[in-house]
Amino acid sequence: MPSLDEDIAAPYEKPSVDVEVEIRGKLREFRFTEMEGPDWAELTARHPVRLESPVDRQYGYNFAGVCKDAAKFSGRLHEGDEWVKVDPKTWDKLWPALSGHDVNVLYNAIWSLNEWEPSQRVERLKKESRLAAGSSQSSD
Repeated sequence: MPSLDEDIAAPYEKPSVDVEVEIRGKLREFRFTEMEGPDWAELTARHPVRLESPVDRQYGYNFAGVCKDAAKFSGRLHEGDEWVKVDPKTWDKLWPALSGHDVNVLYNAIWSLNEWEPSQRVERLKKESRLAAGSSQSSD
C-alpha cells in the first residue's frame, strides 16, 4: 500500500462540469471545477443554515449562499476558445439575470462537484475495499 505522502503527491485532475444557461435570450456556457476541500469547507462554515429553509437544514449550511460564493472561485465562462474567470462583481449581477431553473442548474453543478461526487467516490472505494477483503478471505 502506498504511503500517505505518496497518495497526496499522486497526480489528480479535478473533475469539472460544463453547463449551459440562458441569459437575456443568449446561451452561455460555464465550467465549474471541484474546489479544494478546505476552501469548500470554509464556505460552508461561513454560510449558516437558514432555519426556515428545508434545503439548508438538510445540508447543514445555506445552500444558495455557498453555491453563489463557490461560483466565484470555481466558475469560468466559455468565450471563444478560452475559459475565462468571471469578475466577482459580474457574478453578483449575473444571478438576478438568470431564470430560477438556470440558477438551480448552476447550484446543482457546483454542489454535485463539491459534495455529491466526493461522497460517491468514498462510497465506491469502501465497496471496492470490502469486495477486495472478501475475495482475499475466500482465497485463504
